Amino acid sequence: MLEKAKQQALKYLLIRPRSEREMRQYLQKKQYERDIIDKVIAYLQQYHYLDELKFCEAWINSRINLKPTGRYKIKNELKEKGIDGAIIDEALMQFYPYETELALAQQLANKKASQNLPYEKIKRHLAYKGFDYDLIEAVVDKTNQ
Repeated sequence: MLEKAKQQALKYLLIRPRSEREMRQYLQKKQYERDIIDKVIAYLQQYHYLDELKFCEAWINSRINLKPTGRYKIKNELKEKGIDGAIIDEALMQFYPYETELALAQQLANKKASQNLPYEKIKRHLAYKGFDYDLIEAVVDKTNQ
């Protein structure tokens, strides 16, 4: 039973990196007992298949490259995935520097400005995407020039 659970867990990780909470939920859905789940989690962590900081890095990179998002939204998404706040803060500091966030916000603002949207709509869009208010103001002011 343990080997089958390990194999299912590894197969689940092939799709994309997972947080510990996601893996626990997946194995619970597969109706494994708690002690089996704990052993599988320990095994995955021992071999670094399950690593919360690496998971955060992958999540942040996907948001930067595929779905531009501000740090507030990324932080909330990672919390929903069960990542500890201290790990999230460390990951954001390491993998999502202010300059990168500023550049992404500027790109989004320029794209919306090229569509002749009013600046209030651009601000709302950036806020929806999870960017900080001060950053939004700076970006929109720069776009307005």
